[in-house]
Amino acid sequence: MKTVEERFWEKVPNRPEEGCWEWGASTKPEGYGQMNVNGRPAFAHRVSFEIANGPIPAGMLVRHKCDNSLCVRPDHLELGTQTDNMRDMISRGRARHPGQPGELNPAAKLTNAEVSEIRSDTTRSLSSLAREHGVSPQRISQIQQRKTRHQLSAEGEFVEVDE
Repeated sequence: MKTVEERFWEKVPNRPEEGCWEWGASTKPEGYGQMNVNGRPAFAHRVSFEIANGPIPAGMLVRHKCDNSLCVRPDHLELGTQTDNMRDMISRGRARHPGQPGELNPAAKLTNAEVSEIRSDTTRSLSSLAREHGVSPQRISQIQQRKTRHQLSAEGEFVEVDE
């Protein structure tokens, strides 16, 4: 029976001296390579990183320095946090609505004025406010507790939008 590493490298048909080594087998809908490891699906770039560097620390992501989701070349991969990933997504122009926080975001359901109103109204029930504004009671609670309606600053940190 072949090892995970042997099975992995069979699926990387081209390994040029320079440039990306693209995954040549199954992919996920998001465009990342995948393979089964111990009967479970795994991202190919994560498998590559672990073959080259050992286990991935808890809470860390394996990121593509080359911005190619099919690349499994170990020196094109690096560890990072979700914040690092978001910062890269914005700086590389891959964000769906980059630089459009709050009501400027086309997906926003509430205006900044509505968010301010929700935050200041502590007398009405979450359900009542939710019905009025067309969102869930959970969303109202998150807004009142200032756990939502954030934006990503230029430094890549999440900051609260103050109305």
